Amino acid sequence: MVMQGHWQLRYTEMCLHHSQPLVPLWKVANLWSRYDFATRLRKIADDIMSDRLYPPIQPISPYDFWLGERLSTGSDVTWLSTQATDTAATFCRLLGAELIRVMPDVESIEEPARAVGFDVARSGPEAIRQALRNLSSAASGPHDGTRVAFGHLYRWLAHDAADDPRCDAYRELLREVILETWAIPAGEVVLGKPLLARRLHSVA
Repeated sequence: MVMQGHWQLRYTEMCLHHSQPLVPLWKVANLWSRYDFATRLRKIADDIMSDRLYPPIQPISPYDFWLGERLSTGSDVTWLSTQATDTAATFCRLLGAELIRVMPDVESIEEPARAVGFDVARSGPEAIRQALRNLSSAASGPHDGTRVAFGHLYRWLAHDAADDPRCDAYRELLREVILETWAIPAGEVVLGKPLLARRLHSVA
């Protein structure tokens, strides 16, 4: 029985050796009690030994292999090698969730959001731009804008991570697609940058 340090990272989802999804062992608000591992493990020892905490085995996705290799050895042959690990993992998850949301056969999608997003992001800017264009095309209602088109991905880049320069590469890609899709007036601030001159005069 082992515990690995990188299992504590919130974007780590799987044990690669056993194909087991990771599960939270306890939720304790008090920090002193939360990190008292000896006491916490003693309380759930019977559940661990009787396999009551084991969820069903799941296939390992390319995302899981990528993350495991990156955390274990530092090796990364994808475009994401230029990005911080935590922001790359978050971007993959949010992008994948939005892509799944607009897929016509969403009920048949078996891959998790993190894997769907990684399959795009691993290839770099052009693949990401095309995925973002697909999201913008799906927002075809008369009042649909950037928040509708990009959902939680937009909120993360525009608000939650607005002051994180490590997200600038993702923010710039999204900004490019926004400016080529919507007729935004000069002076408007788009993802933290003012637009000096109007790009489009009509969505037509």
